[in-house]
Amino acid sequence: GSFGKALSHSIGSQGHIVKIISRQTQAIHDMNHNHTSKKFPGIIFPHSVSAYEDPKEALHGCDYIIYSASMQESHTYLKKLSPLIPRNVPIISTSKGIHTESLKIMSQIMSDCLNVPAHQCGFLSGPNLAAQLVTGVPSDTVLASDDVTMAGKVQALFSKTNMKVHASKDVTGVLLCGALKNIYAIASGIIGDSMSNLQAAMITRACSEITLLVEAMGGYRDTVYGVAGIGDLMLTCYSPSSRNYRLGKILREGKSLKDALEEMKGNVSEGVG
Repeated sequence: GSFGKALSHSIGSQGHIVKIISRQTQAIHDMNHNHTSKKFPGIIFPHSVSAYEDPKEALHGCDYIIYSASMQESHTYLKKLSPLIPRNVPIISTSKGIHTESLKIMSQIMSDCLNVPAHQCGFLSGPNLAAQLVTGVPSDTVLASDDVTMAGKVQALFSKTNMKVHASKDVTGVLLCGALKNIYAIASGIIGDSMSNLQAAMITRACSEITLLVEAMGGYRDTVYGVAGIGDLMLTCYSPSSRNYRLGKILREGKSLKDALEEMKGNVSEGVG
């Protein structure tokens, strides 16, 4: 996905060897021969970043795994990857959303599909637009993990990039914030900039509703009022670059959800699954 590629650019720019798993032949060719991606026109990727079709080849000898595939396909895809994942390698998920069939969040999906302990997994979430990350815009994000040591390793990995990583032990709260804000972003796009009063009222109410659900599920109120909560909510609800906000704008034009999703040209809007 776009965010995974943006992270590969940031990490690769620091001299790390990065291997991308892709199922698109043209995308693999563009990265390996031209060091480019059609998702980011005009951006040249470091030569230390390469793409592979074979997951086994890409995962061999890795020190970290960053997982950025779509939430809805993760249950099937993670089961396929599970036998290939090396022992004791940190697995960092950036996937946001709630699995529509099981209503599970990413930590639960990974627990179901991967034969690894919970402390091996971390969850990266925050107000981070891929198109800005790849151009070097400074960003804040949160790494949620049960393991302080693992979180520290991930912070070290990103320490020289344009993204500052804050550690949190509230896995549930961070994942719920990252999923729920997408729904409100669609609503924000439907309301539109011309009704800023209503838009602000809706986003304020969103904070209250997200807090209630996060606390009911065992998360922390402080998470909602931090970078992974209100920070991500504000960005997603106000930025024209937000996919969910753009979907809302298309729906505001009177188009059906099916037509609106087609107009998104393959860009995943997590707010509708």
